[in-house]
Amino acid sequence: MPPSLPASWSGLIDDAAIFPPGNAPLADALAAHVAHRESRYADLVGAFVLRDTDLPLAREVGTGPGTELSIVVTGGAGQIAGPFTSMGIGVVVSAGQRYIVVLIGA
Repeated sequence: MPPSLPASWSGLIDDAAIFPPGNAPLADALAAHVAHRESRYADLVGAFVLRDTDLPLAREVGTGPGTELSIVVTGGAGQIAGPFTSMGIGVVVSAGQRYIVVLIGA
């Protein structure tokens, strides 16, 4: 069993396999992410990064239980509700100085 990581290292590495240089197909990348979350280095694995336009396909393919997503908003913050509302999900956006918080509800 590997030693415990310092808390500051938990989730340190986000999984952006669908972006260059990997360019993995979304379904393959999601399956690999689930495997990473179950590996001996799972504590290092952070959110799965995907484009807002990939959300419908991610929902169709399935992200696995408890998968944290980091969403790249391709059209700017003003466009964030579109992919969610097309799936029947309500969205409230609150912008901070360095981040955008998205509250998602059914």
